[in-house]
Amino acid sequence: LIWWNSYKKNFPILSAMAKDHLAIQATSVSCEQAFSIAGLTISKVRNRLNPETACALLCLKSWITEKIGEDNNEDDQPDSDDDGDDGEKENETNE
Repeated sequence: LIWWNSYKKNFPILSAMAKDHLAIQATSVSCEQAFSIAGLTISKVRNRLNPETACALLCLKSWITEKIGEDNNEDDQPDSDDDGDDGEKENETNE
């Protein structure tokens, strides 16, 4: 996890996915919540899912819920090329 944290700017999506996959649960609350969500995914109707497919479905649900891959900067700092004008100057020169 230390490596992924140091390279999260180079690999933002993979870093977030690695944290999700490699992290050890600190409390049982998250574990109980995960089992509850898994119970909804692996139901009596979907009881033939193989373990790999079930794991993939649970990870995808988590990633979609967390919106991994969207521009959600943890440090809330603007990009170096972001001057905050949202392209207004560029539009004015093109008119």
